[in-house]
Amino acid sequence: MGDKVTRRLGAATIVATGCLAGCLASGTVGAGVARAAAVRGGTPVLAASLDVARARGLTAPGTATCDPSLDTYDRTQLCWRAAATVAVVQGSTQVGTVTFDLTHDMQLSPRSRDWAERITISEVQATGGAAGMAMTLKASCASPCSAVDRFPSGKVITDGLTGVIDYSDAVGAGRTDSARTVYRLSFVKPGDAPVGFTYQTPLSYRCDDDLPGVPAGCVFPAYAPYLTTLTSLPAVADDIYAAQGGPGHYGRTGSGHPLHRVTSLATQAANYAAVCDPAAVGQPPAGQACDEYPFRSAREGGTAVSKANRVAAWVPAAQERAKNSRIASFYAANRVLNGDPFWVVL
Repeated sequence: MGDKVTRRLGAATIVATGCLAGCLASGTVGAGVARAAAVRGGTPVLAASLDVARARGLTAPGTATCDPSLDTYDRTQLCWRAAATVAVVQGSTQVGTVTFDLTHDMQLSPRSRDWAERITISEVQATGGAAGMAMTLKASCASPCSAVDRFPSGKVITDGLTGVIDYSDAVGAGRTDSARTVYRLSFVKPGDAPVGFTYQTPLSYRCDDDLPGVPAGCVFPAYAPYLTTLTSLPAVADDIYAAQGGPGHYGRTGSGHPLHRVTSLATQAANYAAVCDPAAVGQPPAGQACDEYPFRSAREGGTAVSKANRVAAWVPAAQERAKNSRIASFYAANRVLNGDPFWVVL
């Protein structure tokens, strides 16, 4: 909970505070501060310090559900919970409170610029003069993102109160757009002016139309995706295993050294030539092709890392072609853009 700033509203004053539920500290989200103002007039009436907890990155994509996996995210899903308290103060005496949770379930689509978020109220406890407190929630995001608020307005705070926010991002061709949702909660009891606070999603979402041949879509870039489809290519997998066994363990989960995509075709060609040029490795044996790790399409490819951390070796040409195809599919499915980190899992 944060500091309380109050404003007298007739005979009583409504005090609102908010905080986010605690969660594990392996995400990349920092702390935030919510600022509240009267709905009418814009005069600040309170400020609630929100402990914007760091969401927990999952160990594999697509495994998050909003219940029971609260305070988690992956490449396309974010589930988190905010806890709020609204107090009614008469003079210097608190005469009632209502506490409740707001569970946010945001589901992005990697192949669509449209998505939705469901917000549900639960764990409502009202005492004394706070009984019958009504709430309005409004959501917005910065252009070219837009939000259509379908959360019930002016309803008494009760368990099960739920609503949907529909989003769309008009990001242009070849461009990216990152944003966070701003939520504005206002509270009112009959006879009092509404007060409230604002807070944001703990993670930015990113929409882009920057992948050739792939429809525009959106992801949470804070989550580094996992490439897991190369294990069925034994010769390729052996090379990855050997390279990840080097001192830097590049691309291996837990190493602190993810790979980072490079989209420049010229850089990819130079990376491949640096380790697989026939002048250096000779002509391939029949039916063989030079396989390299880190990949040519990674910032760490070529000779960017030391020789102890890389491998170039002959593998069946069919496996090399399959490897490149699966990497391309992985980039498209997870909207891995230039500079995005990712992991390679065997």
